[in-house]
Amino acid sequence: MHNPVYFSGAVSASSNQGYMFTINDRNFMLSMGYNSNYGHPMLYNYIPSNYSWAGDVVAAMDYVQGSGKNYPGTNDASKVGNQDKVFWAWLSYDTNQDNGKVNIISYNGTNFSNVTTLGNIGRIGQGLSMYSHSITLHKNPDNLDNPYIVVRHYDADILDIYKFTGSAIAVVKTGITLPTSIPIISGSLRTFREIKFTGNNVYLITGNDKNLYKLSGSTFVIDKPGLTVEGEKISAIESTSNGLLMSVIKTLLTKPQPKTVSDVILISN
Repeated sequence: MHNPVYFSGAVSASSNQGYMFTINDRNFMLSMGYNSNYGHPMLYNYIPSNYSWAGDVVAAMDYVQGSGKNYPGTNDASKVGNQDKVFWAWLSYDTNQDNGKVNIISYNGTNFSNVTTLGNIGRIGQGLSMYSHSITLHKNPDNLDNPYIVVRHYDADILDIYKFTGSAIAVVKTGITLPTSIPIISGSLRTFREIKFTGNNVYLITGNDKNLYKLSGSTFVIDKPGLTVEGEKISAIESTSNGLLMSVIKTLLTKPQPKTVSDVILISN
C-alpha cells in the first residue's frame, strides 16, 4: 500500500494491475481494467503534490461488454526503446475467440493515437482468459515507432509475428514453431526468455541455455554451435540497428571471492 512516509514517489496500491511509465518527467500508469476500473481501460496520471493517481477512461479502446464485438483479450504495454511515447497492444475478438484481432495504440504523454487494428487473424484462445493467446511488444531498432508484436499460442509451441508500420499492422510470419531442442520449463509448453529483432533476423534465448536460436523459415534453429567452455552461459541479448549484442558470462572461482565476468559479442546483420 502507498504510504507517503515511506514512499514519496510514484507508488500505488493498484500498480500491479497495469503498466507504469515516465514520459517527459511525468508518471503514467495504464490498466486494461478487466477486474478493476469498472471494467474500462484506464490511464492514470500521478499527482506528486498529494501522492495520488487521477484516472480517465481511454475512450479510443473502451469496450461495451455484451455488444457482441471487441471483447478484450490479453494486452501488453511497452516503450520499446522510445523516450517520448508508450505503445499499448492487445488482442480482441468479435462474438467469440475464433474471430481474433490484434490492435495497437500509442500515448505521447498528452494524446492517444488512433487505434490500428488487423482483423481475421484466426483463433486467439478458447473460453476463459486463462486459455487465451498472449501478446508482447518488441523493439524494432531500425525504427522505434514501428515495433514488432508477438502472439504466443496458449495451447501450442507456436508464435505469430506482426509489425506495426505506423499506419497498419503487417503480418511478418505466422505459424512459427519452437523446436524440440528448446526445453520445457513448466507445464507442457516450451518457453524462452528473450526474443529480439534486428535487420531481417529474429533471435531468442531460453532461461538457462548455451544456445542462441535464430529464425529460419518457420522454426528456430541453433544459430551457431553452442558454447563449449565449461560454465559459460548466454545471459542476455539486445538488438541494435547493426546487429545483435550477446552477453556471455562465466563465474571464475577466484579468491577471496568468486567473480562473474562477461564478454559482449556483436553478431552483425
